[in-house]
Amino acid sequence: MKKSLFTAYLFLLFFSSVEALGTIIVLNGLTHQYSSSIGSVITGRIKLKNDGNSTEKFVAYKQDMLFYCGKNEVFSATEGHGRSLKNWLKTSIDERVLTAGEEYDLTYTINIPRQTDTKGTYWVVIMIEPGEPVSRTEKTGLNITSKVRYAVQILVDVGTFESPKMTFEDVNLKKSQISSRLVEVQLKNEGQFAVRTKLQLEIYNAQGQKIKTLETHSRRVFPEKCSNFEIEVSDLPKGKYDGVLVADNGKNLVGSNLTIEIE
Repeated sequence: MKKSLFTAYLFLLFFSSVEALGTIIVLNGLTHQYSSSIGSVITGRIKLKNDGNSTEKFVAYKQDMLFYCGKNEVFSATEGHGRSLKNWLKTSIDERVLTAGEEYDLTYTINIPRQTDTKGTYWVVIMIEPGEPVSRTEKTGLNITSKVRYAVQILVDVGTFESPKMTFEDVNLKKSQISSRLVEVQLKNEGQFAVRTKLQLEIYNAQGQKIKTLETHSRRVFPEKCSNFEIEVSDLPKGKYDGVLVADNGKNLVGSNLTIEIE
């Protein structure tokens, strides 16, 4: 089964129900990242809380996060990849019931095999999903209950970090509105380590003067995978402009030129 991956890896699933009885929340973040070495053991925890007013069960299970150039990221329980932590990571439990207000540490252990021959970033996702409430009080009428499923990313950098080479796989310019353009970029990580990267677009007029600088939020680009970025260009008079597109991962810069025409 595959699910689309949203920016914060948090999903809202809506069901017809009588009322919201419990809410399982994650207290210590949706990304856990470690630096380690071959043959080492890592232990971590996901801090959970039942923030509702009734008893509720949660289930925990692993899925691989897959990336394809030109496509949306997906979660998969059946498909894998060569840098998966799925077989190396074990959780303390698969499910548990929490009473109202109760906090619980879901612990996990990662064993990095000694025969691992490729350094770089490895990753997996632990899904935290509320189960059916233990009890339910019927009421007349129909209300909407939201159940929140969290995807907690677990990443491990094995070996000494090396800043990866980044390349522009594809750059497209689309008309989003009459006077606006959308720059769509596929950025590929050619290295072995995941790295957070942001894009910056500098726009110059016909006289070579810089008139606008636009930036994206940084996002993680995984090794040998692509991430998709979008930059909206608006509020420019009609004309032709030169653009310089720069990818910045904090250590290295890579640039590309493009022409932007506003009709």
